[in-house]
Amino acid sequence: MCQFIESIRIENGKIHLLPLHQKRMNGVFENFKSTPFLDLEQLTRQLSIPKKGLYKWRIEYDLEGNFHQEIILYNKLIINNFKLINCDDIDYKFKYKNRQTFLDLKQNSAPHEPIILQKGNITDTTFSNLIFLRKNHWYTPTTYLLNGVMRQFLLNEKQISETEIHQENLSDFEGFQLINAMRPPENEFYTMDQILPILSL
Repeated sequence: MCQFIESIRIENGKIHLLPLHQKRMNGVFENFKSTPFLDLEQLTRQLSIPKKGLYKWRIEYDLEGNFHQEIILYNKLIINNFKLINCDDIDYKFKYKNRQTFLDLKQNSAPHEPIILQKGNITDTTFSNLIFLRKNHWYTPTTYLLNGVMRQFLLNEKQISETEIHQENLSDFEGFQLINAMRPPENEFYTMDQILPILSL
């Protein structure tokens, strides 16, 4: 049975990007021709939402009407090193609970965080989308694995643009950031001068 997860940011009592999370979940049900049964807005009325601090609202669900939810204190993962990894066969169009492929990649790349290549194209890390800076504008690869809600929000707001990013043109960019629902684009900035010398295949 397919199981999926949704991770939603709660910061100082505010729930972020709820409509985009709902849209993504609805897309899962639609793709697998299953009846949607989760209404996030309705679920919020059943939650005891912390008023201070950063939390992850994690929902695990399947296509049969089963789900589990919890609110977890969020501790941001600190990344210092990256490594380019070829993995053409990953298919993560939907946010599956089974992330074994990513866990294997991380283990094989330790202590580096993998940046996943498919046919030479930049996709994502094992837990985030990527945005790259060039001439004061941010770009995200068209060849993503998962269209994260933060990625889609930034595209909707025209704060970033899509472009093809290949391992051969990484040096065209000045640096990059990691983004996901829990990490808005205000986190560590990695310069290409710092990262490119330790990237390898």
